[in-house]
Amino acid sequence: MVLAMASCFSPNPRNPLGFDLPFDARTGELIPAVWKRWQAHDPIRSLPSRAAALRRLKTLWFDAGTRDEFHLHLGARRLSAALKKAKVAHVYQEHALGHRDGAPRFDVSLGLLTRRLTRVGFAFLAAVLLGASARAQSPAPAAPSGLSGYVSAWRQECVDSCGVPTAEGGSESAKAALTAPTRPGQAQSAVVEEDFAIAADATAAAERVHAKLTFYYVCPRGSAADADCPSRYVQVQIELTGGARAFCAASLNSADAFPFPVLMCAGDDARRPGGRLGVSLSRQTLARALLP
Repeated sequence: MVLAMASCFSPNPRNPLGFDLPFDARTGELIPAVWKRWQAHDPIRSLPSRAAALRRLKTLWFDAGTRDEFHLHLGARRLSAALKKAKVAHVYQEHALGHRDGAPRFDVSLGLLTRRLTRVGFAFLAAVLLGASARAQSPAPAAPSGLSGYVSAWRQECVDSCGVPTAEGGSESAKAALTAPTRPGQAQSAVVEEDFAIAADATAAAERVHAKLTFYYVCPRGSAADADCPSRYVQVQIELTGGARAFCAASLNSADAFPFPVLMCAGDDARRPGGRLGVSLSRQTLARALLP
């Protein structure tokens, strides 16, 4: 999320990453000049200049879950209070749900929005309702059941400052068969293991890194007891041993996990202080330079 926000709030084509972070990645120290650019995008700070346009909207609605893992409801409450102070009419709703629990909220929000759109042309509204009905009656698309992508090894030098990660060798094809879980609390798993020899330069002996990738396809407890299980997600765990030791993990929805998750995982080089050895999961083979 931070990287996505940085791409929007503080782009920088001269930075190899394409954007500037508002803090030093090594120390966590805030960078005031970049942080000021982020503040310009803050909804509450920008409200005085946008209040007039917001008052002209037919409906302004947003909601949040009080069990949100990222605590987004705290910011949503502050925004609602600021809108009230600026006399901007809006509807703010809270639900006792988590970040991914969207379905129960849709039942409430769609009803509210439908009632507010009373001046929409009947032909358009009928088309929307007919389309929604057709989608509801259509069978759900089949859940993806296999992962297919590439695993690549890389080295990064971080003696004074971290340089661009450089790929070592080619990308190894990786496939994992995962059967979609259908019952709440059910999980399917698959394991892929790869060995890499990563050389610091032409004269140094290669360092060997073993990468163990474990994929869990999960239907969470408390999900609707049907064959679709719309809240399914994939957890990816990467364990590195050998020349570097690390453990990385991420939980991804289906759109991000299939056909193959895109992740990086690295640990400190055991033999070269200031170096890192890592692997990348990707959907395409990687060139020697991982970043432009």
